[in-house]
Amino acid sequence: MLDPIVGLVFEKGEQLGKGKFRDLVAPGEYEVDATVRIRGTVTVAEDTEKRVPLAVPWQKVCAVLLSKLNGVTVESVLAEALRSEFDVEGVTSRAQAAIEKLVEATKRPTRGAVKARVFVEEVK
Repeated sequence: MLDPIVGLVFEKGEQLGKGKFRDLVAPGEYEVDATVRIRGTVTVAEDTEKRVPLAVPWQKVCAVLLSKLNGVTVESVLAEALRSEFDVEGVTSRAQAAIEKLVEATKRPTRGAVKARVFVEEVK
């Protein structure tokens, strides 16, 4: 089994190297038997929490809000929201607080970022 740090280097390298060598290899099946040397540093950041605003069920929130209004108010709200000059920054502090509460509920644990500065060379 690989050392976890070496495994991180391979995972990171796979993300960074996508497509780098593919154009150099013709379609086919190849035998591989190689020894490589990896040198460098790997930095793993602390885990954090991240807010994910796109995880808020906005359509559901809008549907609930609109269902509480009468038809004339619904039409007025839609017309105002669809106006190109509508100032989103100008919403009331009460509305902004409600939006923040929704977004805050989307906090998710996030693994710390991995930065690898390594050199990989084939040992012949």
